[in-house]
Amino acid sequence: MNRKLADYVKKVKLQKKQRKRVSAFFAAMSLTVTCSVSWQLHSIGTAMVDDTLPAASDDSILSLAADSELFETPSSWEATLPDVEGLSTPESIALVAESQIGYKENTMNFVEVDKDGDHKCYSRYGEWYGNPYGEWNTMFTYFCMKYGGVDESQVPIGSGCWAWTVELDKRELIIPVSRGSPQRGAIVFFDNDLDGKADRSAIVTSVSDEDQSFTAVVGNVDGEVAEVTYDNGDETIFGYLIVPEEKAASSEKNATGPGDDQEQRSENTSDAVQFRESSESGI
Repeated sequence: MNRKLADYVKKVKLQKKQRKRVSAFFAAMSLTVTCSVSWQLHSIGTAMVDDTLPAASDDSILSLAADSELFETPSSWEATLPDVEGLSTPESIALVAESQIGYKENTMNFVEVDKDGDHKCYSRYGEWYGNPYGEWNTMFTYFCMKYGGVDESQVPIGSGCWAWTVELDKRELIIPVSRGSPQRGAIVFFDNDLDGKADRSAIVTSVSDEDQSFTAVVGNVDGEVAEVTYDNGDETIFGYLIVPEEKAASSEKNATGPGDDQEQRSENTSDAVQFRESSESGI
């Protein structure tokens, strides 16, 4: 009996000793791998630094950003516009809107708006208006109206869709859905969240009496200019703006935005520095 107990105790001690050896082996291997990885990362990091290269300054980065095709100028977007000379204002607005279908905001040029990485992208309509990274749905509508020949003396412009409709309503220019119907070149307002305030706008380009529907060109539909068809009875339709038939005296090609300023461009360039890093990293 004593012999069996002694053999059992000996066996347990042997197993315990073997477990210690295995643990020590894996600990040594872990330390070896850790040191190897650390050395490799240090080597790579060192190799990526070239002391012979001049340090990049903020000025040089801004210069590259300003000269890139990620910004637009009046000459670049005006090259996309149709010739509307001699046409009525509503027809001109519709043609300008149709010429922009398919345009997409520049996703490589953006500014972050919060710490979670949400961002606003650059658009030509924002650049024209003076707010390059702003929400550009209604800025697109303003753009088409201006290049279509509308002047603020004829139709006032607000800072946003709701503010705009408030100003239009003061002048009794908003036509309620119950008293109006869409027509080509008219501006249509939407209240998508049905809170009684207009939050989106679009330009009517065609009307179907048979289907009781209309098609409009809408700015910033998932980041691009797109055609969308609506039923006349769509509950989100807030009302219409029928623009004057006769154009303002100023030329369409001199349609400067409300925030048009040569200095604005340099101020906005600093916000776009990060797009260079993002584009190079594949973001």
